[in-house]
Amino acid sequence: MQRIDPFGPYQLAGYSFGAGVVHEMCLQLHKKGLSVQRLIIFDGLPYFSVCKNTLDDSPVLSKSFFENLMLISEVLKEFLNQKELQLEINNEVLFTKSKEEQLDMVFDALVKHGFNFMTRTDFYTFVKIYIHQVKIWDTYIPDINVTHNTPVTLFRADKENEELTETYGWETVTRGGVIVHRIEGNHMNILSLPHVESITKTIKAVENVKMEAIL
Repeated sequence: MQRIDPFGPYQLAGYSFGAGVVHEMCLQLHKKGLSVQRLIIFDGLPYFSVCKNTLDDSPVLSKSFFENLMLISEVLKEFLNQKELQLEINNEVLFTKSKEEQLDMVFDALVKHGFNFMTRTDFYTFVKIYIHQVKIWDTYIPDINVTHNTPVTLFRADKENEELTETYGWETVTRGGVIVHRIEGNHMNILSLPHVESITKTIKAVENVKMEAIL
């Protein structure tokens, strides 16, 4: 980013795990004396333990690939809007299989229920990246000595994380204020049609107000 625009000012956007990434980018840019005008966040936290009073403090992942794969299969049910869906998998049999066989069995079970959002190869990659990201997410804590006044616009999925604070804890990391927009849908489809159209309209409306203020 800085190769293209070395000095900013910048506007940064991040979804899910990417919310924590752009927050860390914001902190590092401020350390360099550069300006971040706004953070646009799509259903993500600044860091995992920011909501430690309402989240279980235990690690998200276990040391077992089988248990982690079961966790990921629960996450992927959101693509189908069927959190209560029972996959046709014999867990005792699944546990005895190799990692590759486990991946195939879970993917095939999801496909039987209409899961068509990624190919088998993409599913393998998704699982690998998800586990890697969550390991980082479990341990990452930003530099609490760095403060900033970058405003945050949070697009929060309306059907998610009701146990968390309305702002997902963003008010604890910035003095610039947090504006929350509730968007229909869940974490997995908030950036898909038709929900992304609502987000686009909101961002355009905000930009139009700014332009009127400038004029």
